[in-house]
Amino acid sequence: MKSLIIIPARKGSTRILNKNIRIVYGKPLIHWTIKYAQIFKKNFDICVSSDCKKIERITKKLNVNFILREPKLSTSKAHIYDVIKNILKKIKKKYDYIILLAPTSPLREKNLIKKG
Repeated sequence: MKSLIIIPARKGSTRILNKNIRIVYGKPLIHWTIKYAQIFKKNFDICVSSDCKKIERITKKLNVNFILREPKLSTSKAHIYDVIKNILKKIKKKYDYIILLAPTSPLREKNLIKKG
C-alpha cells in the first residue's frame, strides 16, 4: 500500500503572524511536525505544501519533498480538499492513504499514525 503524509503550511496566518516558522524549543514550529513524519518515512512519502520560501528552506534542509502552493490555494478561504487535489496532481502518484499533519499541532503520540 502506498501512503502519503501531507503537511500543509501556508505563509499567511490571520491571527498569529508567521506561526508555522515561529521558534518553539529552539526550532521552527513546522520542524517538529516534519521530524514526526520522518519517523514513518520508511512506509510513507512525505511532502510539505506551502507558499513560503522560509518553509521551503526548512523543508529542503530536512530532506523532505516541497510543493510550492499556488496563490489561489494560499488564502484563508482555500479549502484543504483543493490543496490535497493540487498536491496529488503535481506528484503524479496514486496513494491508498493520505494523512494530513497540521504543523500547529506538534505534540503527538509516537503511535498516532499506526493507531489510525
